Amino acid sequence: MSDIKEVIVINKFPKVQKFYSFQKDLETYTLFEVNEEIIVKFYKLLDKLESQSQTILCTRGDSKENTPEHNNFFKYNLNNLFVVGGKSTYNFSDEVKNIYEHTYIENKNILQKQLKTLIKKANDAMNAREEEFSLKTLEYFSDLELNEYDIEALLKLKIFFLSFFHTDGRLRELTNNTPFLSMTYGNEKFSIARKFALGENNPKEKAFIYLYSLNAGDPYYMKTNILSKELNKIGAKWHYDKYHEILLINGMFPHYMLGIFEVEKNKTPKFIINPYLYEILKKNEQFDYVNGLSINQENFEEYAKKLGYKNYFYTTQDNKAMTVNMDSGDEQEVIRP
Repeated sequence: MSDIKEVIVINKFPKVQKFYSFQKDLETYTLFEVNEEIIVKFYKLLDKLESQSQTILCTRGDSKENTPEHNNFFKYNLNNLFVVGGKSTYNFSDEVKNIYEHTYIENKNILQKQLKTLIKKANDAMNAREEEFSLKTLEYFSDLELNEYDIEALLKLKIFFLSFFHTDGRLRELTNNTPFLSMTYGNEKFSIARKFALGENNPKEKAFIYLYSLNAGDPYYMKTNILSKELNKIGAKWHYDKYHEILLINGMFPHYMLGIFEVEKNKTPKFIINPYLYEILKKNEQFDYVNGLSINQENFEEYAKKLGYKNYFYTTQDNKAMTVNMDSGDEQEVIRP
């Protein structure tokens, strides 16, 4: 067990009581306990992911208290999760108001009108939080001559304001249909994710933490601290990034999902290794840092519907992100931040 103890220290990894996985490509599955050799290989992979610039190891806490699978998540839905991935609340909606959509609009007049509304809503939020934010931020955007911007610039402004409302968290219209999924990274990622998973005021008995290897070259994510630094350049102070936040646009791809923890208040009973990753570790194959795992998605839409999704997303060969409505088949291109 000495090898395991060594890599736990390196990764500041929570002490997991038992590691499990299951056989992939099965409608029903049974968890089996993973042997020590696989666990050591897994920890060594985490060390590589932490130390190289091509990847950002992220976590996300989730209680799943508002979903029907809350009590039986590990028993019935892991096979669906590791094929579909984890999506933002936008993907549970049949229809999202145009002003909160994160997809391309070719009409400049409509974009300008939407932005004026978003700026007003943001100003209202800023005025309510004067002790935390500098009003210069939104004053700056209120003074923008939107007519001077082309469509591409207006789209980028829109994705900025949507990210602001997501981080602010009080605009329920967007929170219930947000296109973003928040994750955390860095040395405190496990403790931060645990805090959000279990909650503070009325802590839950059990919750979950996702472990995700983000391709740093992916254009569809934003680091809150970088956004804040850019705003500081124009004299505008914004959100203090105390949770080391990354915003994924649309959500988590299954091919970057390494596994999921079950956590309780004072312990971490189990970690489930993604069965596709388990096969790689077992065969001594290399994890593809850029493209991730090779997932069998033959039953993707069926599994996505079981998880409650109405929409899903994918990237094209030229690295554009698309959203797809599963009922109509309509596709829309996502704004690149």
